[in-house]
Amino acid sequence: MTAGSNITDRICDIGVVPVFRTDRTDRLLPAAKAYHEGGMHVIEFTMTMPEALASIEKGRSELPDDATLGAGTVLDAETARLAILAGAQFIVSPGLAPKVVEMCHRYGVPVVPGAMTPSEIMQALELGVDVIKVFPANIGLPYFADLVAPFPQVRFMAAGGPIPPELAKQYYAAGASVVTVAGQGLDKEAFETGDFGKLTAVVRKYLADLRA
Repeated sequence: MTAGSNITDRICDIGVVPVFRTDRTDRLLPAAKAYHEGGMHVIEFTMTMPEALASIEKGRSELPDDATLGAGTVLDAETARLAILAGAQFIVSPGLAPKVVEMCHRYGVPVVPGAMTPSEIMQALELGVDVIKVFPANIGLPYFADLVAPFPQVRFMAAGGPIPPELAKQYYAAGASVVTVAGQGLDKEAFETGDFGKLTAVVRKYLADLRA
């Protein structure tokens, strides 16, 4: 089993990925540590944030060893390469970009491209992708269910819009292996005020509600 497959298994086993997209980069690493302490050990930093590469590099050096840190909103192969060199352990894109997939395969790093149609899913499979992100999944649960139904062999990530535990369960039932939550938005007040102890408690409650 490759390191890449271990990471994709880890992403799907945990089932929830907090995605950070914020200008408050001073809150970024403490919040990521709070999420990890709460039980969400796979974390995504988007490339739309200021100094995203530096944040990934710092995150890899300061987060616990069992944390898995990826780069999101990767739009091109050059950015994918820079993110990987900064330490990103997986790459996520909002759409299907074959050159991004090719670059990630070159470095042996898992890539999760976005798709919204059966044709895009089929193209991603031809490119050798293991996990596919349906984005934006909040277009509707019935559409999501119909889209993924012909591909029972595929592991899907549902991303887009707030996904509380009850909705996450519906996505799982419809065929998702993993959902995303807004890292800065699960408890906006706790994030903005730096109440990271509360943020950890909120994460633990989310996971408890999810497993109830």
